[in-house]
Amino acid sequence: MRAQGSLFGRDVELAALDAVCRDEALRSLAYVEGHPGIGKSRLFEACCSRVRERGVRVLGACGQKLEQGLAFRVVRQLFERGAG
Repeated sequence: MRAQGSLFGRDVELAALDAVCRDEALRSLAYVEGHPGIGKSRLFEACCSRVRERGVRVLGACGQKLEQGLAFRVVRQLFERGAG
């Protein structure tokens, strides 16, 4: 039986994201892509949770189709969330 909140079959992906986020001085950036419905958001949430447990502040942003014409909208989201 899996622990609540664990990801089945995502050990390789979680290990790769953990490696990217391990060195706090590095201030890493990770990009995850894939087809709809394969668990990208859940993988991202699990990674963020692990990093927050280490006391690291995590910011996230998501571009929307209607924002395609707005320059740097995703970057602005990060700054707006970082200021709060």
